[in-house]
Amino acid sequence: AGTIPDRGLFPVFLAAGDETRGPRRVGELDEEMVFESRVGDVIALGASSWRIDEITPERVSVTPAPGQQGRMPFWHGEDDGRPAVLGDAIGEFLRVQSTAPDDAPLEALGLSPSAIRNLRSYLADQRRATGLVPHDRQVVVERFKDGFDDWQLVCHSPFGKRINAPWALAVAQRIRELHGIDPQVMAADDGIVVRLVDADGIVPDADIFRFDPDEIERRVTAQARHSSLFASRFRECAGRALMLPNRTPGRRSPLWQQRLRSAQL
Repeated sequence: AGTIPDRGLFPVFLAAGDETRGPRRVGELDEEMVFESRVGDVIALGASSWRIDEITPERVSVTPAPGQQGRMPFWHGEDDGRPAVLGDAIGEFLRVQSTAPDDAPLEALGLSPSAIRNLRSYLADQRRATGLVPHDRQVVVERFKDGFDDWQLVCHSPFGKRINAPWALAVAQRIRELHGIDPQVMAADDGIVVRLVDADGIVPDADIFRFDPDEIERRVTAQARHSSLFASRFRECAGRALMLPNRTPGRRSPLWQQRLRSAQL
């Protein structure tokens, strides 16, 4: 065993291939994206859109979905995101600078004149766009419709991915419970983006992001085992702990086999 985990890609095939030539391979997807995808989702591969028909431990089957906007593939790798303490410090910095007068001296921060101009321009652009600047005591949620007439919500939160990613899990679960649709949710160090596809008659608001402490813990705990946050990390830890022994010495076990045995474990 080693401490470097096997990370792999899922091959993507056309659901209906030529029986004499075998299924046509479309491309590959990172395993974390596959864990965050559902049957029926539309993804973009090779400048084309594809609808997911089936997800198995070893492959993803798709059919063409021309004219529909597809979710772009992503790869997280080993990025665990910004620590909460650093996110809090960044939020405090934004709060102090957003309330400081425009002529306040900033040279003591060690910033060059061009960096000071960029900072002030950034804060001014944010205030102009949303009226508020997100910081450690205030998050900002904006709502708009994209070019496909689907609602998008952006929660600007400086607290880092380690806070925003579990928060996004709870948000997705709440939307499924309230409206019966599966949202597209992405979390990053600076916030959460939610896209509601085919959400006819639904007008979302900022309350989707508001939780009581006891409620958020329960929701995140319930959703974690179904997410890429848990599935791929569990397999890696199980491999390091020698709980997924290789039955063929001298050869690496296929990743789909490791995933299947990890899920059983």
